[in-house]
Amino acid sequence: MAVPEGHLGEVYALLGRLAKDEPTAPEASKSDQDWWTEKRLRRAFEESSPSQQAILRAMAQANGKWISVSEVAAKVGAEYDWNSLAGALGAFGRRCRNRYKAKVRPFTRRYNPAKEEKEYLMPPGIGKVIKALS
Repeated sequence: MAVPEGHLGEVYALLGRLAKDEPTAPEASKSDQDWWTEKRLRRAFEESSPSQQAILRAMAQANGKWISVSEVAAKVGAEYDWNSLAGALGAFGRRCRNRYKAKVRPFTRRYNPAKEEKEYLMPPGIGKVIKALS
């Protein structure tokens, strides 16, 4: 969609303000995250590959704080850095959507333009369950 020339200054000003703010992503609603019961989390974890389990553990160990993709990759010893995570999490997301009929994954992601990479956040309650399964 093109921006009319007369509005370019306003658009650039808005983009500048957005770039200065902390990056955010739409959060999953509480009811969406509540869908992930302990039983469902156990099933998703147990049906995950060892690399997916390691990624979930790394997110859980962040204790409800945002963790960057490079931090997760370092914690799990990903052979191909973020590319390894992208493949594993893509497969995990498809399984959540298709097999479990989940509306959301058990974590949230956002892009952080300041770091120029994605970040992940696992809610503390979900993280507690994942830690107990490890």
